[in-house]
This record gives sequence, C-alpha cells and structure tokens, in this order.
Amino acid sequence: MMLEFRWAKLAALISAVLMSGISFEVQAADRGPVQVWFTGEPAEVSDKLANLCADRQAAVVEQDEHHVLCQREVSGAKGIFAQVLLGNSYSTSPQLNIRFALLRDRKSVRVQASQWIELQMAGGQTRRTPLNNREQEDQLLNLLVGLGADENAPMAQWLPPATPDQNPVPATAKP
Repeated sequence: MMLEFRWAKLAALISAVLMSGISFEVQAADRGPVQVWFTGEPAEVSDKLANLCADRQAAVVEQDEHHVLCQREVSGAKGIFAQVLLGNSYSTSPQLNIRFALLRDRKSVRVQASQWIELQMAGGQTRRTPLNNREQEDQLLNLLVGLGADENAPMAQWLPPATPDQNPVPATAKP
C-alpha cells in the first residue's frame, strides 16, 4: 500500500513539472548565459535593468554599474511544484533570481543574464536549480531586446580602424 502511494506521488510530481513549464534538468549542451549588447554607459544600462525588474514586481536586491540582482517569490502552482521538488514543508518559499552581469565592451555594454530558483532548507542549506531551458532563455532574451538590447555582437566595434599601411591595394596601383 505504501509503495503504491510513493509511485503515485512520484508520477504526480513528474507530470506536474512537465506541465508547469519549469525545467529542473541540466542540459547536455550548456549554451551559457543569455547575452545581449546595449549602447550607452554601464550606469544607464544598470538602471534600465533594475527598472525592468521593478516593473515586473521583483525586488532589486543588489545594483551597481557591474551587476543587477533581482528576486521574486515564485507563487501559485509553479511555487508549489518548486517547493515539493527542491525542498520540503519546512523550507522557505522558492525565490526566482535573475542576475545581470554588465561588462564594458568597447563602445557598448555586454549584458550576461542568468536565472535560477532557490530556497533555503530548515537547517540553512540553500538549494538552487538553474532555469536554462530554451523557452526560459528565449523569454529572458525577448525581455532584454524589448528593452533596447541587440542580441548580436557589434562586430564593427571589434575590428580596429583601417590604416593606410594596412590597405592591401596601393593607391597608385594600376588595374
């Protein structure tokens, strides 16, 4: 009887995760963080990202010109499933965290974004799982592009300016 209950509970948890849209799997080919480029100064970009978080009812936990960390409680069905899979009845409510790392990249600002869900167990242990499936990364990418980011690296800024001595065809050359 007890064994049947455990299997039923396990089957219910698996189906709930599949329907919830939260991925708890580690992907075989990690693509790395979501990456975009903004024009402007790092402080301006940091403010844009902090306001993006605030507009979506997330608390801005940390902010400076090098990074922004936002946090929001995961509620509803997704919160229940995250708590069941990551914690137990004594753990804290699951928190969605998004970290934006801002890197000066010549004349633009490169932003790398990563997101994860974490909760703290009764003994103080923190459990964290990344949210890195394609759909979640695409949603984050679309938010950043909607904020004015470009998802393609500014290639022209990577190339040094051409100088006359680098020109392969001399100006006096005849065809």
